[in-house]
Formats: sequence, structure tokens, C-alpha cells
Amino acid sequence: SITETVFALGLGERLVGVSTYCDYPPEAARIDKVGTFLTPNVEAIVERRPDLVLAVPTPGNRGSVELLRSLGLTV
Repeated sequence: SITETVFALGLGERLVGVSTYCDYPPEAARIDKVGTFLTPNVEAIVERRPDLVLAVPTPGNRGSVELLRSLGLTV
């Protein structure tokens, strides 16, 4: 739903990576996949040099989210 919201706000062209399951709107399916909600691919995310990472920390992904923060990314 985060990807859909970003597109609804007219900011889809700013996305450099999306979840493996993001396929809507159709434009989202063409954006590089960077893991899933619970298992974000930290290396793939860092490689794209985002200025903001949209994530929701949960017990399942908290380590990855904290690692992204510790690497200096805004999460």
C-alpha cells in the first residue's frame, strides 16, 4: 500500500526500489525490487542511494530497519 500511496501522491517517478510484491499501479512492476516487507534487502537498498526509505519496523524486520538507520539512511 505504501507504493500505491506514493504513486497516488504523484511521486512514483521518485521511487528507486519497491517490495518484491509491488505490482500496482502497473508502473510499479517496472521498478527494481529490493526485498519484501519482512525481509528488505539492505544491500540492494543501499546500492540505490535513496534519500528516504519508507518502512514500518516490525519484530520481523526490525534488524534490517535498524541497520539501514545505522548506515546513515533516513528511514
